[in-house]
Amino acid sequence: MTDADFDSLLADLEGSVKIDDPITAEAAFTVKEPEWNTIMNVPTPPPPPSPGRVPSSPGRPPSSSPSASPRKFNASPTVEKKNFSQPKFNSKPISKPPPKSGGKTVFYRIEGDREHKVQSVVKLYLTAKDAEDYAVPVDTSKIHARLDGPEKTKGSVSEVDIGRYQLTFQPGTIGEHLVLVDIDGTPLFDNPLRIRIVESFTKGVETLNFSMEGKGLKGGKVGEPVSFTIHVESSKGPKQIQSSDLRVIVGSGPTRFDASVSQISPGRYKASYTAKVAGKYSVDVLYQDKSVLSAPGQATFSAPADASRSGIVGAPSHVPQYSNAFFTIQAKNNLGLACKIGGDPFNVEVSGPAEAQDLTVNDHNDGTYTVKFMLPASGKYTFHVKLFGQEISGSPVHINV
Repeated sequence: MTDADFDSLLADLEGSVKIDDPITAEAAFTVKEPEWNTIMNVPTPPPPPSPGRVPSSPGRPPSSSPSASPRKFNASPTVEKKNFSQPKFNSKPISKPPPKSGGKTVFYRIEGDREHKVQSVVKLYLTAKDAEDYAVPVDTSKIHARLDGPEKTKGSVSEVDIGRYQLTFQPGTIGEHLVLVDIDGTPLFDNPLRIRIVESFTKGVETLNFSMEGKGLKGGKVGEPVSFTIHVESSKGPKQIQSSDLRVIVGSGPTRFDASVSQISPGRYKASYTAKVAGKYSVDVLYQDKSVLSAPGQATFSAPADASRSGIVGAPSHVPQYSNAFFTIQAKNNLGLACKIGGDPFNVEVSGPAEAQDLTVNDHNDGTYTVKFMLPASGKYTFHVKLFGQEISGSPVHINV
């Protein structure tokens, strides 16, 4: 091709398509979006002109060859398919027709653990999918979840992924509960899921049960050691564990400290501690850093009773012979404040015409003590009430029969 032929060909092409016009250029290369699942016959692009040959009709692009084969385009949409984990239960589709969403039949499944510790957060997961196992979005405002059993409580619903929703509860009552889930009032499951709320800790497949007893759970006197016993049992009986796995936390804030824990025998452990300041202390028992109590206990500690401040209330001056009589001791600390717990070693000595019968001192564990007695002979009796060898205020008491 000579230079003159090339210049002539270039002039013809510039007259047919204006490449410098942005609108025309965009339209020239725009392909209409195909319909889904269709096959488009797209013309085969024309071959470049042979050297020395120009289009016969200026301004018209060469026509496509009639023998050009069609090109196939995969116009199906790309949809991410969710892989659903194998559920632990309720994996069977429900027997009745499930609710529909947007004309599709939606299958629901609930997943989670069957056993949960009381006061802990219970998390269950609801999945929604269609017959082809695609995730189906559901409006969370239409999903309602609640527990029915010893405790009736509503749960919260939140979306964690497309077609996957978290149901959250926090039951405070031990026992078996039904998990009821519905979509706009339509129940999802013929047989609702059952979960157990327990006051225990599960290690692997073995359930350990904890129980506590002793005065150290209730309180005592400031500066006096107290203790309580922890029993650990499995389905086979007393269970020996490492003492280091048990932890007892007493108090909170600045007054918080750990009690000492030692083994008494397999499955029996002793927790001991001493409160240094009067007040109320929480007592929590942990196994491997997890609380085994539904709620921490509360122990009250007060200053020891003071003999000079403690006194006698309601002592009679006369009683009939052989009749049951009594009076009350009110324990008070060195500040003159009434003690709120018991445990003070009050001692009562009686002198008179005969020995007092049925003489007892009953501790009510609230700072008060009842002295009961029966006097068999007539005459004058003297009661000496002492604390740590010192007579309390109002002692001795004189009673005539």
